[in-house]
Amino acid sequence: MQTRAPFLSLEMAEDLAELALRPRAASERWVDVREVANLYGVSTKWVYRHATELGVVAMGKGPKPPLRFELGGVTAAIARMRRKPSDPAAERRTSTPRRAPKRGEGMTALGAPLIPYEDLA
Repeated sequence: MQTRAPFLSLEMAEDLAELALRPRAASERWVDVREVANLYGVSTKWVYRHATELGVVAMGKGPKPPLRFELGGVTAAIARMRRKPSDPAAERRTSTPRRAPKRGEGMTALGAPLIPYEDLA
């Protein structure tokens, strides 16, 4: 049994050619690790560490495929990173310090906090 090749009309071929030749916006550009690092002033090591957050796409299979990033996605990801605190522990340290409970005040003999409960009696 012979299989038929998919049919591509002349109109469809012209549309595809027009799309391929159309200039792309900068945000649609795909860049590699080194270019991301240069554009945003970070190290390539930083880009590799944050690759998932930046929207990495592996171009191929294997142990070390080339990585690419959509420039618009990288810009959006970095903007999100700047909005959220980078060190949650640092934010906790800047909040109002809580007074440590005194022994016997909500603590066990070994110093562990007691579990609060409501006495129904």
